[in-house]
Amino acid sequence: MKHLIFATSNKEKLREFIEILKTEVVQVDLELQEPQAIEVEDVVREKAMQAYRILKKPVLVEDTGLFVHSWGGFPGALVKLLIKSAGLGGFLDMMRSAVDRGATAKTTIAFYDGHTVHIFSGSVDGTIAKEIKGRSGFGWDPIFIPAGYEKSFAELAGSIKNEISMRSIALNKLKKYMNENNGD
Repeated sequence: MKHLIFATSNKEKLREFIEILKTEVVQVDLELQEPQAIEVEDVVREKAMQAYRILKKPVLVEDTGLFVHSWGGFPGALVKLLIKSAGLGGFLDMMRSAVDRGATAKTTIAFYDGHTVHIFSGSVDGTIAKEIKGRSGFGWDPIFIPAGYEKSFAELAGSIKNEISMRSIALNKLKKYMNENNGD
């Protein structure tokens, strides 16, 4: 797989991309309009086309959402905005009375080659913790406990998170596509 151009300002996402793909990933920090939508596919599709218009080169973008079952899927791709506004503690306060703490974490990657937006998604079911747990990871990792585990993403070793995460699932689909298409 030849090197990939990834439009992101998030160094942690870049680190995970490189660790999971095991290939060169060139980060480009662009000022992109963040579409406000619940579905991550809608967000990445628009961001990929914006990034391509700026770079005039094939480009990857990524977005991750947290879909709380008892909230009908909210906040989805708006989770970053919610966490920025309320903080992790505020998010947990809003969940205090929830009987169903189930959630689905979903990462969607878009690769736009100038002709077609290729979409690769991965999701992991889990639960929202009752308290902030762990210090590693980023974003909402300290409050999401993947199914089959008792620890949050922020408590798990990075190598374990990279094996089971929604980002890993999506990136492995991207990797398969790139290998089958000779990286084109």
